[in-house]
Amino acid sequence: MMSLMMLNERSWLTQNQVGHWLEEAISKKSIRFKEDAVAMDKAAWAQTMIEQAVGRICRTRNKPLSTYVLYDERMTEFFMGDLGDKSHTKEFKALSSYIQGHTEIGGDSHVSAEEVKLHNDSQAAQCKLRKMREKALLFTPHPYEVEYENLEDGSEDLSIPYYVKRAQIMNQYYKQAIIRNPVVASLQELDEQAMMVPFLRKCYGNWERDEDGSFCQHPVSPASVRLDVLMKNKAIHEHFERNGYATGWSSDGLILHPEILMADYAGEIGEEAFKALVLRYVDCSEELFAHLEDRDYELADFVVLNPDGSYKVAFDVKNMNPTIEHLDRDGDMSTAEKRQEKVKRLGCPLYTVNMLKMPFESMDRYEICGVIDEDGHVQYDAIMRIKGLIER
Repeated sequence: MMSLMMLNERSWLTQNQVGHWLEEAISKKSIRFKEDAVAMDKAAWAQTMIEQAVGRICRTRNKPLSTYVLYDERMTEFFMGDLGDKSHTKEFKALSSYIQGHTEIGGDSHVSAEEVKLHNDSQAAQCKLRKMREKALLFTPHPYEVEYENLEDGSEDLSIPYYVKRAQIMNQYYKQAIIRNPVVASLQELDEQAMMVPFLRKCYGNWERDEDGSFCQHPVSPASVRLDVLMKNKAIHEHFERNGYATGWSSDGLILHPEILMADYAGEIGEEAFKALVLRYVDCSEELFAHLEDRDYELADFVVLNPDGSYKVAFDVKNMNPTIEHLDRDGDMSTAEKRQEKVKRLGCPLYTVNMLKMPFESMDRYEICGVIDEDGHVQYDAIMRIKGLIER
């Protein structure tokens, strides 16, 4: 606490930041250390500072017959868990006993140690995932200038650094793992390729779920990632079964973290659903309907190749919820700017396709708003437009 206050005195941290840091430590939320014992020690240290502070505040004046301790009710939740098997000042004991004795607990409000560990593991995994993606997507358009390591100025060499190529390969392994195994009975079910992704184990957890596979404390279910609608289409369902992709979620076992399901998993099943429909309804071989690699990696989800290997047309596939509005992320490049830069790089048209039919028609001629409806039926106009773009 003294270290934090020193930083506050020197104007390096605001009082709100000091309070936030202490709150994070005391609540045992969102703190990540390599060893659980270190995290427990840091949390106990912060709690001791608060205990002693309560005692000192009560003793700053001559004691009357009664001492009144006022507290902010937002502190209540921190007193409802295990306060540790250690000595407390008598003032802190009185405060904690009063709060625990006068607070109604609705259900099990205390988060278990296992749940805390699950959250910490998943946050650590997602941190590593972000770093891996930053490397893999080094050559994609950014709203800031990127410095390329291991590349000479003015070099026309189109090869990429080894660390970028490795990150791209790991990202592909990760994407294949999550679309095949959103739920596993145990981590031993993951294949050798999936286990090469170092943080993948921490992406899974025994999160509490309902019978339909949806999370009890998180609004994530097969319906919220549109898996149920996609599986209504026979061509998509057969494509998933043929390639070993999950067609539903089990209510047992270990499941991916909700944020991964809502973002990465939803995107992957959307891409594969689009691929299934293209291979079914369009005269295009799988060899000519490809993913991008190296410096063009992730500029689009799919590109259709000409016989000479050049790009004919590219598609960026979305699996968005059609009932909500989707806006550009703060601080990121606008969709129009990104597309302009990507088209310049690819040298071919780029179309954005949403898998589910949207409640409106886009004014942008490079957007296709819905390939199937909520019943899984293919939209004739959309598929014929895609067919025309690929077969021309």
